[in-house]
Amino acid sequence: MNDEIYQNQQSEDTGVTINLREIMHVLWSRILWIVLVVAVCVAGTFIFTKVTEKPQYRSNATLFFVCDHANPATAIAVATYQAEDYAEMATTQDVLNTVINNLSLEMSYKTLASKITVEYGEESRIINLSVKDKYPNRAQTILDEICRVTKELSVDRSGAAASISVFGSAVEAEPVGSALTRNVLMAFLIGLVGSVGVIVAIHLFDDKIKSPDTVQRALGVSTLGTIPYQRAKEEEVLGGEG
Repeated sequence: MNDEIYQNQQSEDTGVTINLREIMHVLWSRILWIVLVVAVCVAGTFIFTKVTEKPQYRSNATLFFVCDHANPATAIAVATYQAEDYAEMATTQDVLNTVINNLSLEMSYKTLASKITVEYGEESRIINLSVKDKYPNRAQTILDEICRVTKELSVDRSGAAASISVFGSAVEAEPVGSALTRNVLMAFLIGLVGSVGVIVAIHLFDDKIKSPDTVQRALGVSTLGTIPYQRAKEEEVLGGEG
């Protein structure tokens, strides 16, 4: 009869039974390991990011284009065209190579272009220009040189000249674009999810019978009693043989 009950139970049990309360108990019993894994991941990521990451400083400037023309509509149009040309030329190879040669920078124009951000709205006379570099003073110097060289090389489409006013040209006091917070948060999540996942997987796929409740769930029968097992000490075994 026990064989029939066992076979019926096996035919009905086609997957792994998940007991949330039991899983929570297992996780709580391993809470120190989870905390240790998370702490190691966070600390390791923090140290690695601090050692390998190079802080970047950003220098910003706002450029405003004005044209002194008798006709106000023409003046606005000229300044707008000039701003558009300026925004397009600021990151061209000719401008950047000139900046590199003038400042004796040891980098390619593509590397320099990756440090520059130009924000320009359509039909606008205002350009926001920024340069990022690991040296704050060099970021400011590059920005000033780009403004100067671009102004010299830009050509006004209408034949009239537009003056450029630069506002707020300065370096930000704090580094920008740091990945420390993001990396630490990712390390925390990876350590937490990874440790919990491994503990839950080991528990679910552990088919050892550890308690009468396990027998009842696996076989569908109640246990009449349990016989405690105590491993004899080696010296007691040897003493008994003597």
